[in-house]
Parts: sequence; structure tokens; C-alpha cells
Amino acid sequence: MYHAFIVFVADRPGVLSRVTSRLRRLNCNIVSLTLGRCERPSVSRMTIVINAPQGAADRIPTAIDKLEDVLRVEATTVDVHQTREIALIKVAANVVTDGRRSELLRIFRAHVVEATQTSVTFQLCTSPTKIDHFLESLAASNDEVLEIARSGAVAMSRGLLRQLPEGGKRHSPHKMRVGVSSRRLRMG
Repeated sequence: MYHAFIVFVADRPGVLSRVTSRLRRLNCNIVSLTLGRCERPSVSRMTIVINAPQGAADRIPTAIDKLEDVLRVEATTVDVHQTREIALIKVAANVVTDGRRSELLRIFRAHVVEATQTSVTFQLCTSPTKIDHFLESLAASNDEVLEIARSGAVAMSRGLLRQLPEGGKRHSPHKMRVGVSSRRLRMG
């Protein structure tokens, strides 16, 4: 079963490796992972889509949130998040299917980004499911897909979102002892 998570992390070296290592330890297969800057300086936003049983997926937010550079983890659902993916799809040029392709471009709001004598490259920016449907439609039209490049899903909450704490996570001073890791408290 597929599950998606939005993870806000400190923009520091090694954070991506620590997050993916934690997912590996939970025996989760990463289907898609995108990482980029967000609205706050020194904070990056990850969108992670995994294939895992429900039990493992339920443990992911807590397991990732324990990492030092993780500021917040959100499990996403289709109802409360917008999800988009960019895809570049190159197909063999074929005069026979050009009319059908024009209809597909209109239906899926795809754009031609390059056309040569031997191939045509389309760009789609839509939900991952619609990209899958576009590819199925190309296959049904007997179009030969030469190459596919997909960005991976990015997601954003609908409506207002609770802001990240200014200083990131705070350590509770009364819990810190030498040789014992402290429990981080969520601010905000």
C-alpha cells in the first residue's frame, strides 16, 4: 500500500541519508522522494511516497521525527493535500497516431516541448495518477514510448498550515543528562 509523508528538515549535509536510512530500517520501499527548498531559509521540504504495510506506515512519522534535523512530519491523505508531479515523456514520431495524440494532449493538458523527425516529447504537470493514465492511453494508441523522466510527487496541504517553529525543535533542559539522549519537544 502506498503512503505519502511531508517532512520538513534542517538544510544540512547528511539529512537525506539519515531519513532514508531510517526508512530502510523500517523495511519500507521508497517509491518517490523529492527534496527542495521551502518558504523558510535553511529549511528543506521532502515529499516521500513509500510502499509499505499499514503497520510500518503508522510507525514512520514517529521514527523519522526522532531524527535531530527533522522539524516536522506530516502523513498525507488525498483529501487534505494537493499532489503534483512533472513528467517528460518521449514517444516515437508516428503520422498514424498524431490525430489521437492531439486529443490526448487536450484531455490531459500536456504540452509538446520538443518535436523532431523521429520523436515527440511531452510535458505533463498533474497528479501521479493522471500521468499513469496518460501513459496507459499512449499504450492503448500503440504509441511507442521511448523514454520517461518523472520528478516524483510533491505535496502541499490545502488551506492554512501551522507554521514551523522559528528555532526548530527545542531540547528540554531538564531531560538532558550526560550519556543519555534527550527527548525533543515539539514547539508550535
